[in-house]
Amino acid sequence: AVIPVKVTLTGATPPSTASSTFTFVLQGAAGAPMPASDTITIDGTGSGRFGPIAYTVPNTYSYTLYQVGGSVNGYTYDATAYDVKVYITSDNAGNLSSTVWLYKQGTSTKQNTAEFANRYQVKTDIPKTGYDNDAQDYVDNAFAWLKDLL
Repeated sequence: AVIPVKVTLTGATPPSTASSTFTFVLQGAAGAPMPASDTITIDGTGSGRFGPIAYTVPNTYSYTLYQVGGSVNGYTYDATAYDVKVYITSDNAGNLSSTVWLYKQGTSTKQNTAEFANRYQVKTDIPKTGYDNDAQDYVDNAFAWLKDLL
């Protein structure tokens, strides 16, 4: 079985200095077979997958799939987590087949792919303008002091 993952990137185009590599983790419940790697990365908008995962016994296997939050300024990382169910069945000849369903945690809607939507927004520092109370108080006090001297 394979577990598909898709990421879309919305918002502004990130600068070339901002990493657009996103990391996803698959955690198996006790006894669940795992793929060769429990982590995948996807660059920018794109798709990836966990697996193949080899199964030897008919059963229902449970996993949790999520994105690792990053620290690149400007990005909002999708914090959605998925419950993944892999149903392994056997035919009369003993051949195994798999069905994979993904559910956003807290929902019962089946999905074929774990979908994550990340956003990049340009962060700008807005210069301070207008009246500054501290500076004005300083000026007022200085003039009051000077007036007392005269």
